[in-house]
Amino acid sequence: RERRDEPLIVFEPEGLQLRDAAAKLKELMSRSKRVSFLFGSREGIPKGIYRLADLVIDLAPAVTLPTEVAAPAALTAVYTALNMMDLV
Repeated sequence: RERRDEPLIVFEPEGLQLRDAAAKLKELMSRSKRVSFLFGSREGIPKGIYRLADLVIDLAPAVTLPTEVAAPAALTAVYTALNMMDLV
């Protein structure tokens, strides 16, 4: 509830590739002070979360990332994408 008006980005294989989501990612990051990231694990993201998500991103199409690698990989990918668009 406390983060109801903040963007929610889900990292799951069902999402868009980062290159296709970059413009929307830039918009979400530039208009918000705080953005929440959710990462799938062995159990996956609950289906109801997809309705609430502002963006669903597939970090590595056709590659299964271990859960412990997902967060650092996502942060690195998001930073790199934003840096390439001169937002960082």
